[in-house]
Amino acid sequence: MVAFALTAALLSTGFDRSPAEEAHLFMPLEPATAVAVQWLGALVFLYGAWLLVSGWYSWNNRFGHEADFQDPPGMYTPGALDQVLHPVLSGGLLALIGAGIAQNACLALFMTVVIVLPLGLRKARYDEIRMVDLYGDHYRQYADSIGWRRLVPRWIPMGF
Repeated sequence: MVAFALTAALLSTGFDRSPAEEAHLFMPLEPATAVAVQWLGALVFLYGAWLLVSGWYSWNNRFGHEADFQDPPGMYTPGALDQVLHPVLSGGLLALIGAGIAQNACLALFMTVVIVLPLGLRKARYDEIRMVDLYGDHYRQYADSIGWRRLVPRWIPMGF
């Protein structure tokens, strides 16, 4: 959570840069384009933050770090869990991607996609295996109802 707060604080500093200060970044952009990209990144960051926090609340304190769920299979509630199987993981990834876009930091985006995303997918797969072992067909029915969308919310036409 501390890293998340620091990312949000750093995100706000990107709006104060002049074009000359952007020279150290990887993609030179026209000033008008840079502002639009910063706002797009901020919106992606905020959506990721919402997904992450609402994912925690959707589970309603029913999970731990190792997917040790305590409630019966009918526990799913409306909210982030209606959109994606792993809202906390998905929200964290979207927040990192949004921050990278807002800061125009290609290296941060590259590291997120090359390192964090594969690790996240591995963790998601592990959690799904545990959930199927624990709840069997109940979990499969839930996952089928949202199209087995692990990280990409189902309102986005393509994804996994």
